Amino acid sequence: MQKTVFITGGSGFIGTELCRVCVAAGDKVIALCRSKESARKVKRLGATPIEGDLLCAGAWQSQARAAEYVIHLAQPAVFGARVTTRRAERYRRGSLLMDKNLFLALDPHKVKRVVYVSGTCYYGDLGTTLCNETITPKPHGIGRFIIDNVDLIGRCAKDGLPIVTAFPGPVYGTGSWFREYFFTPLARGNRLFTWGDRTPTNSPIHVSDCARAIAHLLKHASVGERYFLVDDKPVQWSTLGTLVADALGVTLRLARVPAWLAAILMGRIAFESMAINSVLSNSKLKALDFAFRYPTVDTGVPAVVAQLRNEAIQT
Repeated sequence: MQKTVFITGGSGFIGTELCRVCVAAGDKVIALCRSKESARKVKRLGATPIEGDLLCAGAWQSQARAAEYVIHLAQPAVFGARVTTRRAERYRRGSLLMDKNLFLALDPHKVKRVVYVSGTCYYGDLGTTLCNETITPKPHGIGRFIIDNVDLIGRCAKDGLPIVTAFPGPVYGTGSWFREYFFTPLARGNRLFTWGDRTPTNSPIHVSDCARAIAHLLKHASVGERYFLVDDKPVQWSTLGTLVADALGVTLRLARVPAWLAAILMGRIAFESMAINSVLSNSKLKALDFAFRYPTVDTGVPAVVAQLRNEAIQT
């Protein structure tokens, strides 16, 4: 049966893939877009664009209120530069306002499910022991600036809004940090930069699986629950570099940047967010019968590299 799905952030990295997944499933997808360029992009994907901004009132509110299912991916456009405390505080205020405006627009008696997509930085540095969703969060880095958002989710859920919270790990794919920090430097024969004196361990997920998992939660998740969206194999960041180099057939060369310098260049908040260990279990997601296309980076990274190489040839 066709569902009406309202997506915020539908033209973004994860959102683009999510639109594809929902359209392919036969859903009627309405995607909120902040620009005409974004609107054209989601229209090409088969979704119906509606221009608007979650920071402001507009026609998008009636569209959101009419939807049976809602996926919230959009974030304020304040990054892309050194992450200072001031910039992070702007992000906190903007994202909280966006969340409030969206939740107020929804009818808790009509909407069947709301999937809110957050980030595992909220949980902070959990060490290298495998953790599930019951672990006590220790917000770190940018995670400290989304505490209010997660608290708001809890209050809205108590008021009857059927919210499910998804916490993806680092999402890799052709349109993400993966291209900038791994593929492009190695494809050009350059060194990869490593930050600090240790390589953190994280739980990544391929963008295709991330989008499919979010769509899966719309139908199968329990209201009020949290779900880690991560693949089967936590890895050190250095492993990604090795896999990309092997897929490209080049020699991996590293250039180590001291932690103090990395913190200056990126901003301490961004550096803290990248330097944490986050070893997370996907057992709760799998209990919903979700099946991965790329269960580990051993299969996912070569697939992304192959796609990026094809794109480079075509251009």
